[in-house]
Amino acid sequence: VPVRLKIIGQPPEGYSLAGDCLCNPTAVEIQGPEADLEKIEYAYVEVDVSELRQTSTQRVAYTLMTAEDQPADASRTTSEDPAVDVTTPIHKAGSAPLVLDLILPDGLPEGLVSYVIEPSSVEIRGDSDALAAVNSIQLGSVNLMALLEQEMDQTTMPLILPNGLTSDSAPSEAVIRFDLSRLGD
Repeated sequence: VPVRLKIIGQPPEGYSLAGDCLCNPTAVEIQGPEADLEKIEYAYVEVDVSELRQTSTQRVAYTLMTAEDQPADASRTTSEDPAVDVTTPIHKAGSAPLVLDLILPDGLPEGLVSYVIEPSSVEIRGDSDALAAVNSIQLGSVNLMALLEQEMDQTTMPLILPNGLTSDSAPSEAVIRFDLSRLGD
């Protein structure tokens, strides 16, 4: 019979489910009288994720259920294994600022040009090690002279997340708006 999994609760604040939970095996073999077996529709498993702070695999006992979603009388049935392994992928969540490498023309003092990046940061998810390695997300370099030659005061750059990180809300690009008013003519 197939295994049906129900997730109970939500991961703690700052953590999230990172995809579907996996049951192994996805079906269990039950032996017993045919009349009893005909009443069994599936094996039901519950996993509580409210305390999980990392991806984990748990050994979870199942309950045999009827088509009416009621526990089946399994007193005359047997199975090779009364439990299944459930792997629950958990990612830590965090925020990382977006940063830019601004290439200034020779002789131009820093501080004459300011800029704003939109969004200024993005919410990211990943395993604890990948998240801990990220202090910021580098957008790349902008050459101020090339921007001035094109008479532009804004540009867009692709927002590429480091390997091992994901985001549900990050746009594919960031917009950088420059304040060139202190440069004069």
